Amino acid sequence: MGTGFALLLSACRRGPDGPNPSGGTQARITVSVPHDPETLDPHSHDRLAEFVFSSQLFEPLVKTDADMGIAPSLAARWVNPDLLTWIFHLRPSVKFHDGRPLTAADVVYSIDRLRQHPELENSVYALRITSVKALDDLTVEIKTTHPMSLLLNKLSLVHIVPAGSAQTLASAPVGTGPYKLSSWTPGTSIRLTRFEGYWGEKPKIEEATFLLGRSPDEATTDIVTGRAQIAQNPSRSREGEVARNSNLSLFRRTGNFLVHAAFNLSSDRISASSSEANPFRKRDVRKAVSLAIDRPRLAAALPSFAVPASQLVPTFIFGHNPSLPELPFDPAEAKALLAKAGHAEGFVVALHTRKILADAARGVQPMLAEIGVRAQIVELPDSEFFRLRENGGPAFFVNRFGCTTGDASDLWDAGFHTRDENYGASNVSGYSNRDIDELIEKSSELLEAPSRRVMLHNIMTRVMDEMLWVPLYFQEDVFVTEKRYSLRPRADSVLLLSEIAVSP
Repeated sequence: MGTGFALLLSACRRGPDGPNPSGGTQARITVSVPHDPETLDPHSHDRLAEFVFSSQLFEPLVKTDADMGIAPSLAARWVNPDLLTWIFHLRPSVKFHDGRPLTAADVVYSIDRLRQHPELENSVYALRITSVKALDDLTVEIKTTHPMSLLLNKLSLVHIVPAGSAQTLASAPVGTGPYKLSSWTPGTSIRLTRFEGYWGEKPKIEEATFLLGRSPDEATTDIVTGRAQIAQNPSRSREGEVARNSNLSLFRRTGNFLVHAAFNLSSDRISASSSEANPFRKRDVRKAVSLAIDRPRLAAALPSFAVPASQLVPTFIFGHNPSLPELPFDPAEAKALLAKAGHAEGFVVALHTRKILADAARGVQPMLAEIGVRAQIVELPDSEFFRLRENGGPAFFVNRFGCTTGDASDLWDAGFHTRDENYGASNVSGYSNRDIDELIEKSSELLEAPSRRVMLHNIMTRVMDEMLWVPLYFQEDVFVTEKRYSLRPRADSVLLLSEIAVSP
């Protein structure tokens, strides 16, 4: 789209509420996003697409600010009378969207639901809680198995739901958040309206319609044509078009989410149709894959914005190890490692990817071909991808992961600890190392930040040497808004309607 046409559109189009002769702020907007949630149950899936929307509808006891600092939410204050006990005092007069009051019983129900149902992915945030009970209607006691420096960070990801509401959460959620659900057409749109009975500051946006699953090019078209007033993840190739449009503003920040290639070492074969044994069980093959990736070239070729990654968490996550070098690009060494591992002629492999990450798979495919690894891309919607991943395959895939508490322990607990009833919820590699398990468990018990940092750095070094996940890039969080709207991208990559500022 040419610059002149874009400027003409911005000059003549009406806003979503039509003309506003009074000069008041525009309260109804459309937001174009890449997310397309499977469910609105805030406990079911530990994924960004679900968390973005549950965070509009529900609230935790404590929340994080844009830089992942802890702040009060449903709990106005808390005390730590001993190392294993936490007492939370709830705000009075908080109501759910249906009018019922929030009580300690709802908090107990929400946390116990996660403790008693490990199949709920967000149950990882209730690990090491041994009991939760109501001391009175507005006071909750939580006890843990051992001292936890990160309990508040974990609880910021536990949304409180009404007691007894499990059966209705997936499609008819009722929370205490600043917005309530008006309609949801899966795969197309979600409409939220402001909850007028909200206990906190009233958000500026009265109603928002989210356009779901929008590609970078679709998001850019949505914003420059006026179909949307805010667009996330716009097209990199059309950045100039946005920059030249005087009606638009752009906000960006390096995101929390790492896009990576990963391996399932428990898979016997490298695809359902192949008789070839899984070569990724050999560390030299995994390292060859990493050496084949030119990360700056990959990031530059993507249709969306990205930052090349050389380890598994970005610099602002506690546990990032600044002493680790950048990962090299060395196809010759990669070929040598393949030959050493018995694959001098390379091999054919299925590379499974979530559709939302297919551009990453398409970017690495020719790089892998240069060293003889001929990847055949299989794109799947999230529901199929995660179902396949949990059922023993695939051997080679592209996924993403973010440390949503702001601490690398999220990654170690879920992705690299041996899978058991408490750990390893995202460890689909089949990897198990008792020494690393012990480091992970000990790190959770350390209360002094300097000691924890050293141990987390050690874990990062050990895991990177195994190369079970090949870092590709960190997604940049980029938003384009009409001038009257402004926002500050959050470190957790979540867009909150309540944090959008509106000027007249």
